[in-house]
Amino acid sequence: MSPQPHFLVLTFPLQGHIAPALRLARRLLAAAPDALVTFSTTEAAHRRMFPAEAGAPDGGGGDDCRLELLPFSDGTEAGYVRSSTDPAAFTDYMASFQAAGARSVGELVDAFAERGRPVTRVVYTMLLPWAADVARDKGLPSALYWIQPAAVLAVYYHYFHGHAAVVADHRHDPSFLVRFPGLPPQAVRDLPSFLTESTDPSDFFHSVYTTVRDLFDTLDRETPRATVLVNTCQELEEGALAAVGAYDALPIGPVLPSGDEAGLFKQDGVKYMEWLDAKPADSVVYVAFGSLARMEREQLDELLLGLEETGRPYLCVVRKDIKAELADGEASETEMDAPLKNGMVVEW
Repeated sequence: MSPQPHFLVLTFPLQGHIAPALRLARRLLAAAPDALVTFSTTEAAHRRMFPAEAGAPDGGGGDDCRLELLPFSDGTEAGYVRSSTDPAAFTDYMASFQAAGARSVGELVDAFAERGRPVTRVVYTMLLPWAADVARDKGLPSALYWIQPAAVLAVYYHYFHGHAAVVADHRHDPSFLVRFPGLPPQAVRDLPSFLTESTDPSDFFHSVYTTVRDLFDTLDRETPRATVLVNTCQELEEGALAAVGAYDALPIGPVLPSGDEAGLFKQDGVKYMEWLDAKPADSVVYVAFGSLARMEREQLDELLLGLEETGRPYLCVVRKDIKAELADGEASETEMDAPLKNGMVVEW
């Protein structure tokens, strides 16, 4: 008798990874009524996302008893502590993350087997290539969940399969066109910055570049060929999906937000949507620096001043923790404190 399907969904602790991974977990539950799903990210991110469940011994998943929320360890108590003065801290974190994460996830898989709820497949997002190695060691199949478009997957694939030198030779020529198989010509300025800037070992995100490189090495080693779940649809990106024919790339999207999901940061209601609706189409400058970047107060002041001087409407997204840090700083009035004529600053 085959065991009950049990998907272990693992994700890196970034908002842009957690949200689509959690959507996929809920989609799996809807598509397979007899399946179990365990959603897992690092302990620090888990506490922020699910404060009510963080202290629950069974990692309860809310209304659906088939969804379990359990963290794995990245080797730290607080996760990555952002630093604007020590870029090496992120590199060190990524190195320890891999070792501690692999060990912790392996222990999690063993614990499920002992509980009589064995994992039957591991699903992981792009910065966790070691998850596939853990699955292989445990005799489990795995699948990469590619949260970006298939075209981006194809760009990365062909970069790491014969086109890295071309990009490196022309990285300072933004208009140079790179011709990846199966894709329209791509200008260097339109390529992911990880492939043009982060190849330098001194770059802050060099460890991300090496992790993505390791990811494709991992996929290439899979036998039979690797399974990649892509958040897209066949009709939208048929050519891009065909361009990664070395893998079993399955379009499963679009995996859209439900509107009530958890996240690392809370958004500012609907007021910014009303503000955007009042602006002409294609007129708003969008500014956001994601989950990792850390800005000093002077940097944010200068950014907002520059945006104001453009005369263009703009929407600037600032993480709530950064905004709180800035508010606790010096009391002198700055651009962030002053009324904004052309834009809006919202929390993430």
